[in-house]
Amino acid sequence: MAAAYLLYYLVRGHAAERTVDAFKNAGQLIRLERDMGLFRELSLQAATLPYEGLTHLFNVIYFYGHFPLIIVVGAYLFWKNPPLYSLIRNAFLASGAIA
Repeated sequence: MAAAYLLYYLVRGHAAERTVDAFKNAGQLIRLERDMGLFRELSLQAATLPYEGLTHLFNVIYFYGHFPLIIVVGAYLFWKNPPLYSLIRNAFLASGAIA
């Protein structure tokens, strides 16, 4: 898992060169979310962007909470529930490979 995480960080820099693909994919996702009645991003951003402190707080939570939480939960599952760990690990690896 650590090797996959390292590979993710090494490869993700190359995504900056594929902005056209990224915008195309984002457009497709937005259309799908709208069709399903799930698209709420613009209203959520409009509600939070005027509050610089709130935006900063969410960025800090994402940066310092997102990846450490994944690591802690992954380690816990590795020791306490190996079959579930394997399933979630494979899902993470597959989603990383697709992205």
